[in-house]
Amino acid sequence: MKQLLLGILLTIVVFPLSAQTFQARVGVPAKPALIGRKKELPIRRDTLPTTPSVTNSAPAPAFLLPISPQAVRASYPLETGFGKTTHVIFPSKILYVDLGSDAVIADKADPSENVLRIKANRLGFEQTTLTVITEDGKYYPFLVDYNEHPRLLNISIAGNLAGDEIRAQEMGILRSATPAGISLSENTHSADELNDLSGKALHRKRFIKDVGVMKMRMSFLLTGVYVYGKTMFLQITLENRSEIDYEMDFIKFFVKDKDVTKRMAYQEYEVPTYNQFPATTTQVLHQGEVTLVFALPLVTYSEEKVLEVQIYESKGGRHLRFELDSSVIIRAKGL
Repeated sequence: MKQLLLGILLTIVVFPLSAQTFQARVGVPAKPALIGRKKELPIRRDTLPTTPSVTNSAPAPAFLLPISPQAVRASYPLETGFGKTTHVIFPSKILYVDLGSDAVIADKADPSENVLRIKANRLGFEQTTLTVITEDGKYYPFLVDYNEHPRLLNISIAGNLAGDEIRAQEMGILRSATPAGISLSENTHSADELNDLSGKALHRKRFIKDVGVMKMRMSFLLTGVYVYGKTMFLQITLENRSEIDYEMDFIKFFVKDKDVTKRMAYQEYEVPTYNQFPATTTQVLHQGEVTLVFALPLVTYSEEKVLEVQIYESKGGRHLRFELDSSVIIRAKGL
């Protein structure tokens, strides 16, 4: 009887130890003891903090007017590459060029005034924009994509305008170029008034002596700036110290970026000339000098811009240019 009770006690004590040893050997974790631990309460999901959902667009603000299709101006597709140049021919003179990024460079094809050349500034650029405004007030927007082998290298916009009108009407939008879309500044003075004011400026004493260029025995100098209303009058002196007569082809004025490098995005626009006085002067004789006055719309600009003045010799190579910044314009005197 005593032996039977002893066997039962040994079975009770040894069996749990063996079970724990077996669990440890086979890698089965033993159940943790609950002695001394607080009973964990189940978590209620309705008490968890909520995270606001993320949406792709913010709610529309109040009083926001929609843009109707009739207000949308279509864009032209354009491709250009790093090793090839794309040329676009416009129906009239280019006044303004803007590029969406410096991934593309653009410039007027010298000496043309209505041909724009476009080239990639880096390989594989992302799509960007190009906008051109011409002298007749037309607006031309482009979407520019990279293609090392552009399908179209030479594009004449004039040949596309008739088809633009038809396709734009079918789509219910404005065509790309619209004469009513751009308002250009206009001269408010008559031709006689411009001549009278220019004559006054011509005979004023020179007071600017630090703006101009001397090159190839030619001097091309700004000698005075005058203002009347919203018109600016530039007094410019040309001196020919050579023995060869200088035949003037044209003089032009541009507002452009300062320090534009060869492969930087081009941004400039031509400032129209209202009047030249005397209008008949087109030559500077050898060892001679002439003074001209040009009437322009009054322009002011930031420190990053300059007004560039260019003169080209007819059938010759004596092309001269100089720049004046805003600090010169604000020195203007009244007429």
